[in-house]
This record gives sequence, structure tokens and C-alpha cells, in this order.
Amino acid sequence: GTGPIDACVAAMKQHGWDSFEISEFHEDSLGKGSETQAVAYIKIETPDGIGRWGAGVDTNITVAGVKALLSAFARLRVARTGGGGSVEAVSGAERREPAAGSTG
Repeated sequence: GTGPIDACVAAMKQHGWDSFEISEFHEDSLGKGSETQAVAYIKIETPDGIGRWGAGVDTNITVAGVKALLSAFARLRVARTGGGGSVEAVSGAERREPAAGSTG
């Protein structure tokens, strides 16, 4: 693709970050009105079948998507290295299942 999330993935891969693909992407709003925040959920998967979800929240849906991507990547790194600790701070959001009917 040619969107900002695809550009971020391409930049990550150019710098040697793990081989992965985005397998799912959902976005939704957290409220109504011009000051509402957007939430994005991204699932990434490696060729060997390891997958992790990430979530991101921001007033800008593009920024929320990048935060979700980085959150998913951090979770994937923890899963692959066996590391412990919280990676919630990467996105500032906790993962939740996408709402029924959300787009992405």
C-alpha cells in the first residue's frame, strides 16, 4: 500500500526490524465530536505464525495507527525474546477486541 502505516512498516523493515506483515487493522472512535479520540488496533504476524495485537489512541487516526503498530511490534519482540514486563506504555492504550462493525 501507499498509506502512512505502510510507509512506517517499510521504514521499519529497511532498518532491519523483524520480518512481519499486518494481518488485521481496525479503527474506531472513543466518543463523539471534534475532540474525540481515535483508537486503532493492529495485528502483526511473522512468517512462522507468531502474531500479536497492538492498540493506539490519539486524536489523529494516523498517529493512533502508528502507535498501534509500535505496540504490536513491542509485544512481538517480548514474545520472541521471552522478555517480561509491560509494553503498554508504547502506545498508551490497553488492547481490547475491536467493536463489532468497526472498520479497517
